[in-house]
Amino acid sequence: MGTLTKEAILAHDDLKKEILNIPEWGGDVYIRVMTGIERDKYEEWAINSGKSLQGIRGRIASLCLVDENGVRLFTDDDV
Repeated sequence: MGTLTKEAILAHDDLKKEILNIPEWGGDVYIRVMTGIERDKYEEWAINSGKSLQGIRGRIASLCLVDENGVRLFTDDDV
């Protein structure tokens, strides 16, 4: 294993994605890790939303539920 370059790091698809069965929904969904930018925006939202946790799980789900190509199923407006 050699030393990585900036280009090699940026070119790597490191957004782990896997299938998760949701019995309550009657099927499977893909979930993936958040990008760094998504995580930053999520944390900013959480800090600025005050003490209320309303919507916190829905927002996480909207950032992590994706189709087979890794494209988000839900937008921020859907939350």
